[in-house]
Amino acid sequence: MGAPDRSANSPSRINCGPHATLTLIETAREYHELTGRHLQVYGDIGELFGVITHGLKLHRNYAQGSDGRIGNDLVEVKTITPFKANAEVVLNLRRNFSKVLIVRINADFEVAGRMVDRASLPRVRGDRLVLAWDQLDSRSSSTCSLEFEAGGVSGLVD
Repeated sequence: MGAPDRSANSPSRINCGPHATLTLIETAREYHELTGRHLQVYGDIGELFGVITHGLKLHRNYAQGSDGRIGNDLVEVKTITPFKANAEVVLNLRRNFSKVLIVRINADFEVAGRMVDRASLPRVRGDRLVLAWDQLDSRSSSTCSLEFEAGGVSGLVD
């Protein structure tokens, strides 16, 4: 899977190419509708979202430090799942990363993400930081969301 193909129609529109995220999210939604339970695929969807929207190159499974790389930046991907009571993630600051991609899958199975530079994260004592989706400043982060359309997936980048 290569980097996203930016359409000539609009500089902010991304043609997401392969439909793996669409298939995964549709499967997760249908499974939940049928059983009332959730599949354990949301972290993978978050990582795939990073691949599609930001060109993230994933490390091998269970690699220590970060989830992938965009250019020279090490990226940690954290996913907020649709069944989570609050829209927040916990970052382990001992991990080696220069950016964090926070992906949110809401109760309607809509997917959005925000990329934040580590340098712009709040300073805390200790090695754990709780980040709430609503507290993320979208001006200091890049925001992208996927829309599911008949025949494909498209994305919008702010």
